[in-house]
Amino acid sequence: MESSAEELVGYRFAKSRGSYEQAASTQRYMAEALVKMLPAQAPGSVLEIGCGTGLLTRALLRVCSPSVLHLNDISSGFESGFRSLDHIPGLRCLCGDAEHYPWPCRYDWVVSSSVFQWFADFSAFVDRIVRYQNRDGVLAFGTFGPENMREIRAVEGVGLDYLSKDELQSSLERCYHTLECREEVLQLEFASPYQVLNHLRQTGVNALSRQVWTPSRLRRFEESYVRLFSKGDKVTLTYHPIFYVGRKKDDF
Repeated sequence: MESSAEELVGYRFAKSRGSYEQAASTQRYMAEALVKMLPAQAPGSVLEIGCGTGLLTRALLRVCSPSVLHLNDISSGFESGFRSLDHIPGLRCLCGDAEHYPWPCRYDWVVSSSVFQWFADFSAFVDRIVRYQNRDGVLAFGTFGPENMREIRAVEGVGLDYLSKDELQSSLERCYHTLECREEVLQLEFASPYQVLNHLRQTGVNALSRQVWTPSRLRRFEESYVRLFSKGDKVTLTYHPIFYVGRKKDDF
C-alpha cells in the first residue's frame, strides 16, 4: 500500500534525525530569529508544533520557562530527544498530524519553525488552532515562501505550493492582530549538485520525493543544475524564510 504524504513526511524526517542538527543551518537561524521576535511577557503554557530535534525548543527555553510545555511532532520516536526536559512539570510529547490533532488544553503561545509549509490547508489549520489559545494568545512561526528551493523546482519540476507573505497574512488576519511579519531570501552555496542533494537528504526536506535516483537521472540533474545555477565554482540553493508573530483577536 502506498504511503500517504503525511506518513512519508514523518518517515523521512525520522530517518534524517541523526544528521539534521548539523546540516540544518537555515532552520537553526530561523528558530533563533523567531525567538527574538517573541513578546516580552512570559507565557504560562506553550505548544510547539513540529518540534523535530528541538532547535526552536532550546532557543525558546533560553528566554522563558513555561509551566506547561507541549511538544508535537509527526515523526514517531521524537520523544527520546527531550528526556533532559523531564524537570518541566507540565512537559508532554504529543505525536501526530498537527492539522488534525485534538490538543488537550488551551495555550498562551503556539510556536513553530520550518513546519507550516507542509500543511495541506493552512487556512483551515488557523481556524482550528486559534480556538486552542487563551485570551491574548500569541501565534509565532517561521515558514518558507515561493522562492524556496527554486533551483529544485526549475531542474526537477517538483516542489511544495508555498504561500507568499501576503497570502499568509491574509489567512491570519481574521483571527490575529499582526505584531510582526517579515521575509528574507537566503542563498547557500555548495561544491556540487550532489552536495545539494546530500544536504536535502540530511535535513529531510525532500520528504515528498518518491523518485529513485538512477545514475542517468543523477547525471541529468547535475548537468542541468550546473548549467542553470552555477556561481563561480559552486552552485546555489535558495531558502525563503517568512516570519510571523500575531496576537489572538478578542472575538475568538
